[in-house]
Amino acid sequence: RPDLMPLTGGYRRTPTLQVGADIYCDTQIILRELEARFPNPTLYPAGNAGLCLASVMWTDRTFFQNTVNLVFGSLAHKVPQEFIEDREQLRGQKFDVPAMTAAIPQMRDQFRAHADWIDTQLADGRNWLLGNEPSLVDINAYMNVWYVRSNLDDAEALIGSLRRTRAWEERVRDIGHGNRQQEVTPAEALEIARQAVPHSPVRDDASDRNGRKPGDKVSVVPDDYGKIPVTGTIVSLSAQHIAIRRHDDRAGDVVVHFPRAGFLVLPAWAGCRPKKRTTEKSSFLLPRRAAADSGGPLPLRDFSRRDRLALVLVAATFMLWSTEMFVMLTWLPQYLVEARGLGAEDTILAYAIPSILVLIFNIVGGFMLRAGIPLAPLLALSLGFQAAVWLALPHLDGSVLGLAALIVFGVAAGITPTCLFAAPALILGAANAGGSAFGIVMTGRNIGVLLGPILLPPVLLAMGAWQGIGPVFGGISVAAALAAVVLGVMLARRGGAR
Repeated sequence: RPDLMPLTGGYRRTPTLQVGADIYCDTQIILRELEARFPNPTLYPAGNAGLCLASVMWTDRTFFQNTVNLVFGSLAHKVPQEFIEDREQLRGQKFDVPAMTAAIPQMRDQFRAHADWIDTQLADGRNWLLGNEPSLVDINAYMNVWYVRSNLDDAEALIGSLRRTRAWEERVRDIGHGNRQQEVTPAEALEIARQAVPHSPVRDDASDRNGRKPGDKVSVVPDDYGKIPVTGTIVSLSAQHIAIRRHDDRAGDVVVHFPRAGFLVLPAWAGCRPKKRTTEKSSFLLPRRAAADSGGPLPLRDFSRRDRLALVLVAATFMLWSTEMFVMLTWLPQYLVEARGLGAEDTILAYAIPSILVLIFNIVGGFMLRAGIPLAPLLALSLGFQAAVWLALPHLDGSVLGLAALIVFGVAAGITPTCLFAAPALILGAANAGGSAFGIVMTGRNIGVLLGPILLPPVLLAMGAWQGIGPVFGGISVAAALAAVVLGVMLARRGGAR
């Protein structure tokens, strides 16, 4: 998988198809490309292209979901813990094998209902689901029957009564898998991509009512699970397809292709992992609904431990930043009068400079995130500049250096809270950044707001002069910047936007 990520940009589901520097993600788009390249024999016989393409939304979603629950519930004692942890990271929710085991009777019923639809379709004596020729519908539906047959000892008891389905299953199996002409190592695949040039023509979609066009920077993310955004610039798009260009140091310039059904196309700044919720604790088992459909965000317990830790880290960063920020806001006028000897009017003017800049760069910071600048590096950089001003405080002699320090601090301090308030949506998904998430973040902020103003007097007394407080609060800013760096590392390891 580490060698696949440079090609896909973070998309980690299988299968994928590589043709030079063009990468196709998801079975839908892979089969469309294979049909275009090798149209005979067709996957869409008798003019059934639409029905064939739509069948994947049945076979890969409800049918497959029930099949997976049935298989893993039945094999509970054989599922390695490493696999469970990997699935939880991929899905962003608990992979509850015991709950799947408890639901086996219901999953048997569901599998039987889906398989019976196959049997019903074959009732008139046809050999294939759409008539006299095999089609993509047969391939899609067979996958679930094969999965049960390959993994469950009692598969015959589930399928045996469906006489026509059993015969159809054998016919599909007899089609075979073809012959691999050559095995390619991951290193060779990366080198092929690096040496190749993408062959995707630029193509606009005049019917796109959302105004998307080639050159726009977007993130593409699955709408069900494995919600890791892949970010790039649009090369071509249609009702069924979107291709985005991206660069990777190992793979070079590649164009990554996705289907539209089942995938969300978001502005690059909004690339995130929206979650889903259910009416039960075991969200893997039952049909899952988007957070917006269920009336609110997911509870935090449904998210992975890593996501919850990232949220706590944001709160800690907010606390550290609020501490040093509200020291500045509360005590700056007195510092300007006592340490710099400014009069009342000059003090008011000097205090207004960083205050106005904070307001302006609150807004500018939002546009920077929307433009695709990664959140964690931007946050760390803004905190680093504030730390530099604090650490330089003993050396800020003269009005020019003092004015420059106020400007730098105001710009950086304006960007910081914008990043911190945007972080929950990046970590949990925009639909799930609700009261519970912001309760944690705001607790960190409010502790800092209260702590900062009451912390400075004892620090000032201990240091004996205003210049002595700089290293103390500079150190707090450095700690906040380091926390932002750790947050970026956590997001990078998760594979999400940073």
